[in-house]
Amino acid sequence: MKYFKIQPDKLNSKQKKKVYWKIICYSIILFFVFYHVNTLNGYKSEIRAGNNFEIIDCEIIGYDYKFNRSVFSYSYNKQTFKSSKKYTSSFLIIGEKYEGRLNKSNPEVAVLLLKKPIIDSIKFKKSSAKVIKVISKSKGFKMITFSYNILEKNFNRTQYVDHRLEFEVNEKVTIYYKSIKPEIAYLKY
Repeated sequence: MKYFKIQPDKLNSKQKKKVYWKIICYSIILFFVFYHVNTLNGYKSEIRAGNNFEIIDCEIIGYDYKFNRSVFSYSYNKQTFKSSKKYTSSFLIIGEKYEGRLNKSNPEVAVLLLKKPIIDSIKFKKSSAKVIKVISKSKGFKMITFSYNILEKNFNRTQYVDHRLEFEVNEKVTIYYKSIKPEIAYLKY
């Protein structure tokens, strides 16, 4: 059996130095990427797993278009916090409220539960809509787009729902829409 013989490189010392610096730089970048991902996953998994968390009400208060992030606020222990997370801002509307979870030991860490909108029975009215698109996602949710008409004006709305719920295109569904801002509407399920 013959062994592979490593051939000598034909790089001069300047070229070798350049290659070594590239390897070092890429290694540092990879280290920070993995560290950042693991840190975020640690916060999210701790919150989602139910370890030391509290349910809170979150309100969408703005967007950070530069980084495609939605900004939301919430209160905990008489303090108000702001957080921004990478949520698709194309279907989140300022003024919407969702349930959220926060880490009690680090209240700056919170996640929106986009499958759990907060519907105030006084501010919302009941209507009907038609499902126009169903997109299944791999992370335990579906995106449902529905169309509805309020006061002779047509609206389209996309909402996250649990992946176990079944919706068909062209299906008639019941929705609740905000009477003073009818572009905010949620499926009843």
